[in-house]
Amino acid sequence: MTEIHHEIILPFTVEQMYQLVIDVEKYPEFLPYCSSLIVKSKKERADKTVSVAEMTVGYKLIKETMCCQILENAEKFEVITHLISGPFSHLENNWTFESQQDGGCKVIFNLDYRFSSKMLEAIVGKAFDKFFSLFATSFEKRAYAIYQPLNA
Repeated sequence: MTEIHHEIILPFTVEQMYQLVIDVEKYPEFLPYCSSLIVKSKKERADKTVSVAEMTVGYKLIKETMCCQILENAEKFEVITHLISGPFSHLENNWTFESQQDGGCKVIFNLDYRFSSKMLEAIVGKAFDKFFSLFATSFEKRAYAIYQPLNA
């Protein structure tokens, strides 16, 4: 299993960054290689919102669709995604958002994954590291595009 951990402090509020991440239907507008994202269901459950979404990602000749359950906890500013089906045997990611003294936000992203086949891992594995780097940068760029940075 591969684990990725990424942290960055951004000049936006926790609420803004949380909203950016949970607005999954907008992902095709700014995430590289994301050609579509369809929310199949969305339900309120106690203090969480539970969604099921299907995302299609394409890279060169490879096009894969994965279905995930997304747990949004607005009270804790946390988003947890679990794989339901797709090209991985395991995939889980976790976003957390922490307020900073200056009003900014520390964004913490953890990803654990394992491809379902050795062939797919051999073909896509190295590109996936590049994809993740672009993925992280894309959220940061999107925040600057739609929000006014604090103290600007």
